[in-house]
Amino acid sequence: MFLALDDNKDYATDSPDKMMLLSEYEQLSANEVGTIFRSNQDSNFSIFQKFRKEQLEELQRSKQELRDFYTTPWDYSQFENGCISPMDIARLTLQKKIRVARIREILEPQFAEVLVPHSKTKHKYWAARAYWWNDYGIRSRSVTKTIRRSDVEIVDRLKIVYEDLDYEIILNARMKNNTIADMVIKKPNEAYVVEVKKMNFNYLARFILTMGMWLDYKKLYFDN
Repeated sequence: MFLALDDNKDYATDSPDKMMLLSEYEQLSANEVGTIFRSNQDSNFSIFQKFRKEQLEELQRSKQELRDFYTTPWDYSQFENGCISPMDIARLTLQKKIRVARIREILEPQFAEVLVPHSKTKHKYWAARAYWWNDYGIRSRSVTKTIRRSDVEIVDRLKIVYEDLDYEIILNARMKNNTIADMVIKKPNEAYVVEVKKMNFNYLARFILTMGMWLDYKKLYFDN
């Protein structure tokens, strides 16, 4: 039952970050650009969707690992003294179930937006508080990610997000098709136009929260 919870679930969602390849953008008119950015076309590049593809692959891997754990005969020689206790079986089962539950939480986070005062500076910060599963299999609202200071514009916070991902940022860039792009982000052999006007606070919160939870997950499971 646990494994089958989302077998037929569609985790597809719209992209909070609206982006387009720079090379494609410059071939379009202003009206064509507007039509594409208003849509959810799959051709729109999205760092959010790039991470999401990795997350969906991890969900399938972790579910298959748990399924194999349930159904595949064990090689008891891998255990000390060639045996394993019922307590250890329960512990290993719980660990694998928690991993599945955590990636599901990243794919479909439930979060609340809260305004939090800084204890020293007294500046107020918008933060997102989301649910997570601890090592005992208990779900609680224990993840908090700072979204932005209350007096900071969304474009400035988004700029920091992309800088943290090692992109060069250009704001209000004049383009070859006589339009002005909100933001252009670049890396070697990569260049994208970002539509900042479509990024509202909820989108920004979902983008930062999901990306932060995913990076924490990878550090926990992949970096060891």
